[in-house]
Amino acid sequence: KRINKPVDVDKGEIPADQLRILGQTEEVPTWIFAARMEVDPSLVARVNEALIVLSPKNKEHEEVLEAAEIRGFIKTKDSDYDQVRKIVPTDQ
Repeated sequence: KRINKPVDVDKGEIPADQLRILGQTEEVPTWIFAARMEVDPSLVARVNEALIVLSPKNKEHEEVLEAAEIRGFIKTKDSDYDQVRKIVPTDQ
């Protein structure tokens, strides 16, 4: 039996060597941006376009993406979230 030794870490951080994978799901979308139904569709479209055009190949965009610790955004479709629905039922 292996016992993990206490490790000094910043609040909320757990060292990777202290974790064990017990199970895995298929990959699911993260960093999801959503808008309420009442939001003007033209505003939603403009925000979507502004996020999607961000490119790490553009020096000005690269700074924004690095600050957010992401490589970019892609447009999704509803079916991209089917795996999430299997994991987290939406009827709750």
